[in-house]
Amino acid sequence: DKGTTVEAGAQGGSYGTFDADARVGLSLGRTGHRLSGGGGRSDGGTLNSDWSKGQLYYQGDFDSRRMTLAWQFGFSKKSYGANTFYSAAYPDQYERNERYLLSVKGETQGKFRFTPQVYWNRTYDNFQLVRGQKFGENFHQADVYGVKAGGYINWWGGKTALGAELRQEGILSTNLGRDLAPAQYVDARHGHGTQYTRQDDRTSVSYNLEHNILLSRWTISAGLLANMTTSVDHRFRFYPGVDIAYRPATGWKLYLSYNKGFRLPSFTELYYKSPTHEGNKGLKPEHNRSVQLGVQYAASGFRGTLRGFYHRGNQMIDWVMYTSDDTYHSAAFDLDNMGVQAQGRVSFPELFRKDTWLRTLSVGYTYIHQKRHDDTPVFKSNYAMEYLRHKLVATLNHRVWSRLSANWSVRWHDRMGSYVRYSGTYVDPATGYLRGESTGRLVSYSPYATLDLKLQWTAETYQVFVQGTNITNRKYYDLGNVRQPGAWVMAGARVKF
Repeated sequence: DKGTTVEAGAQGGSYGTFDADARVGLSLGRTGHRLSGGGGRSDGGTLNSDWSKGQLYYQGDFDSRRMTLAWQFGFSKKSYGANTFYSAAYPDQYERNERYLLSVKGETQGKFRFTPQVYWNRTYDNFQLVRGQKFGENFHQADVYGVKAGGYINWWGGKTALGAELRQEGILSTNLGRDLAPAQYVDARHGHGTQYTRQDDRTSVSYNLEHNILLSRWTISAGLLANMTTSVDHRFRFYPGVDIAYRPATGWKLYLSYNKGFRLPSFTELYYKSPTHEGNKGLKPEHNRSVQLGVQYAASGFRGTLRGFYHRGNQMIDWVMYTSDDTYHSAAFDLDNMGVQAQGRVSFPELFRKDTWLRTLSVGYTYIHQKRHDDTPVFKSNYAMEYLRHKLVATLNHRVWSRLSANWSVRWHDRMGSYVRYSGTYVDPATGYLRGESTGRLVSYSPYATLDLKLQWTAETYQVFVQGTNITNRKYYDLGNVRQPGAWVMAGARVKF
């Protein structure tokens, strides 16, 4: 049956890592169905970084002369050693979560196309500050659901789209939110008698309008989003955006864009409280204004992009320590990020108009400079101020012999910021739990480079590969005080039926 596809793959390797998945696609009349699933496990490449996971995902669609309809359902489950995710003071953290998603979307045919959608997502989360112990344990149930109604029309003046969305976010928790009355307590999933004692929710209403104009040399797109969120206030705020592109000659494009956006603080950032962290109920939404200016060039065998960007961030949220023996506090700062990005890709067969053993070469470089608009002393930032100042990635793909190819990838990172040095671990005599021994000393991140290699045999119905990550066994730290694993080797195969 030409309407049926089946694909499966599996891989395994270092640190007891194994992963497998399968996909099935089926066409029946005007309907299409796609089902995929898989799972895996690993002992982890560093202390307490083991994981296991599984997922199942289904997509369906229906196509008629008057409308198209698409729907999807998904489920995933993952449990993992969280190492020092929240703080190196507790090196034996653990987390597990389950996620469900469901959505239905339609689109009518005709001059004006109506695009309604409904969606729902649920997440169950269980976090243990000390693996296998009740101390510092949290349970959460988060729901996000909503409805969208939109439409668009193509006419002589361009393409005009408008829409509206009603979105609800809610959480039941043992730690996050406002206190519930005892009569409102709900049994926590996998809680073994533990109950959700806190709750919070918020409703957002959004309206959007967008218009696109496509001319021979110019493309102009302008839009406006109006948003109201009940957790902030009941006022609408406006977020405009505009993108302009000009094509002066064949292969060339100049573009300029301006966009204003926002992000609501998460329930974790608002409420989380533990021996190592303190949330902040007074956090306001982040606001970001961004400007981009760039140029693109494309010719036979070559594509290149050069762009500059400036992001003005207000009330940008971060977890920070103010002193060496402080807990992490959820706080907000005004941060500007500005920089440049250059990317290029060469396809040698296209460039020389013949088959060559060299296939593609891609190089990308990004530079970012950050400016903070206050002088409040901060001992340690958790992420917002710990950014990659320099990022260089180069990838080369070439044929080795017959159907065998090699893909080389070099990465060089230079991260700003620092981490607190921990000298080791000890057993806390008061609790009997494993604790990290802090020196209270900050260590700046060092630049590092890694080399990856993937060898792959590609046939019409199958692929076989061996890949090595960090094959030079480079030891480094990145975002936190966890030493990253050295060389990691995996091998696997993929088959199409």
